[in-house]
Amino acid sequence: MKRNSILRGLVVVSLLVLPAMSALAQDAAGASAPGQGRQRGGGRNGGGRVTIANVPIANLKASLQLSDDVSAKIEAIQKKATADARALRQPGQPPTPEATQQIRDIGKKATTDIEALLTDDQKKKTAPLLKELSGYAFAGIPLAALDALKLTDDQKKKIAEIADKAQKDTAALPQEERRTKGREIRQASREEVAKLLTDEQKKEVEKANQASQQRRRNAGGATP
Repeated sequence: MKRNSILRGLVVVSLLVLPAMSALAQDAAGASAPGQGRQRGGGRNGGGRVTIANVPIANLKASLQLSDDVSAKIEAIQKKATADARALRQPGQPPTPEATQQIRDIGKKATTDIEALLTDDQKKKTAPLLKELSGYAFAGIPLAALDALKLTDDQKKKIAEIADKAQKDTAALPQEERRTKGREIRQASREEVAKLLTDEQKKEVEKANQASQQRRRNAGGATP
């Protein structure tokens, strides 16, 4: 019963922790650079969701202390889910409602398959990890760049505070205002975050964004 409860909790976090926040990058590994706003091709209102199915494997391995064997298995699950989701999209076209549901189902299955590989201790760490990474993505910090950025504890704290406030402000908006005012809130938060970064860190952000954009151009689209 305890194991089932943990699994249900993780599924809820993976599926619901960010669906109302339209500011995350479509590719979880990349996000609009702080201070530059939403980049073209960023998905619905510029956002996707950060879930265990699309967090870069390097982040998962380091944060959850995964073995090489488990890391390889998770990476394979993620790659298959991404390929299956992209196969449902036509380049340059939004997915149909049916395809959107199928993409969600692919993400759910990938989440379940990945969770099955984790220990109970690793599962407990997943929820706070997703919350932390979601804050970075919302603030325009590409997850793929986190290791290279080498953020200080003070930077991490301030970025988390900025992202948390912006997320709450966005969630408090009426649904019809989230596209416009939500974008303004997101842009303002990213400009605040940009002021916290050094010139070298900004270069790493831009490098990660360019790599993410190239991946999307090459593959044409959706992530689960």
